Amino acid sequence: YPASQRASHKEATGADAALICLFLLIFFWASQVAINIGHVTSSGLVATWYFVGNGMMPPNPTLASFKRAVTTSLGSICFGSLLVAILRLLRTIAQWNRENDNNFVACIMECILRCLEQLLEYFNVYAFVHVAIYGCGYIEAAKRTWEMCKQCLFAALFNDCLIGPTLSLTALGVSLLVGVIT
Repeated sequence: YPASQRASHKEATGADAALICLFLLIFFWASQVAINIGHVTSSGLVATWYFVGNGMMPPNPTLASFKRAVTTSLGSICFGSLLVAILRLLRTIAQWNRENDNNFVACIMECILRCLEQLLEYFNVYAFVHVAIYGCGYIEAAKRTWEMCKQCLFAALFNDCLIGPTLSLTALGVSLLVGVIT
């Protein structure tokens, strides 16, 4: 390119990169919001069943929980999802830098960002349960979740380590049973 076109080409490339980052952020955010709406809906449904009891269940509790998730709890869901989406975008940028430059620093940054993203996703699971049960905002739910983590972090980790494989094996068994019956 001639010198006059090289400058505009670099600006266009920077603008293109910014636009790609914006679209990626929107994509990551929307996917997190969709997942977390489902999580808040199911958490609200289980909480309704647990606190009200099987005989006193209101009509259409799933729909009621979904309505709460997409109305009064949507701001909390969007905020918590945005935090994860920003970390995911930063990790993706670090990954691009690592692939293009084979940069050791980019590799370390990608690792740190992946760890932070996974910690925030794990933290959000419990924070969104607080949002679903108590109807509080994300900041209040995060404070309550942090207090819970300070009291019994390892108990929650051990429970998750035991429950995950148990649910997977149960899902496999039910799938095999349905396959045999079919």
